[in-house]
Amino acid sequence: MIDINSVWAIDGEVRKIHPSAWAVGDYVLKKGGKDALARNAQIMKRLSREGIRVAEPILSRSGEFVVGHEGGHYIMTKRLQGENVKDIYKLDYRKYARETGRALAQLHRAFRAIEREVSLSCAPFSDELKGWIHTELERAQWKPISCRDFAASTAPLLRRHEALPKQLIHRDFHYGNILFDEGVFSGCIDFDLSKWDIRIFDIGYFLTGLLADCEKDNEKVAAWLEICAAFVNGYERTEQLSAVEKESFPYLMECIELLFIAYFTKNEQLDAAAGATELYHFLKGLRTQLLDCLKRGCRDRF
Repeated sequence: MIDINSVWAIDGEVRKIHPSAWAVGDYVLKKGGKDALARNAQIMKRLSREGIRVAEPILSRSGEFVVGHEGGHYIMTKRLQGENVKDIYKLDYRKYARETGRALAQLHRAFRAIEREVSLSCAPFSDELKGWIHTELERAQWKPISCRDFAASTAPLLRRHEALPKQLIHRDFHYGNILFDEGVFSGCIDFDLSKWDIRIFDIGYFLTGLLADCEKDNEKVAAWLEICAAFVNGYERTEQLSAVEKESFPYLMECIELLFIAYFTKNEQLDAAAGATELYHFLKGLRTQLLDCLKRGCRDRF
């Protein structure tokens, strides 16, 4: 372990909170790849300036944000108030979804304000679909999912892709990276995967993740549809979604599951690939209900 006091002049009890992160008093020490940590520091400094609640990086004694030690790299940040949402279905899920949508819209607005100051990957999701995702599923001889299903989900999204608004996005927006303090959004962490892409990827990724492992529970599925509506309602209190974005959501969510199917297949995680395939087919069956619910979310005030 790196000598925290000699590097950052910080004292405090060290407690492991993640395989690669430690709480140190009012701070958090994170270990990771040099480039990813540098990206985190670059983005968080600028988002903080825009009023977004992020874990601001702390300079080391030597004036660096990312410090190398014995082949590894570390970054120290301020510790945000709040905790992760463990199970939104056990809470006032409409309230939390609406608040999360509002927070993401504010984050997207701040991202646009800083986009000229940061240099990030610009490989769009459309290139991933036509590239490694297609290649991996083809290599697997379309066993997890048929070529016909792949085309049925990707073609509608790819047709609309050029018309979808693009900007810097978080790219890993889920409740593991979002904090709440007594029901109020208190911060966002981990910008390791941030990139330039269609902005609704963050929304689709977040909402799809909340449905995983819930598709056999009718009550949770009904709640999930309400969560989708409330989330969009909260988002549109700050940022308006275009008509093409709204009609693209079902296909985007299906394509996100295609990403996971390909990823798990590539890594020979066959059970996980089967679970992602099941969720993919379930999402296809929800297209009409999802669109209706999202339209209501855009209209109602909850």
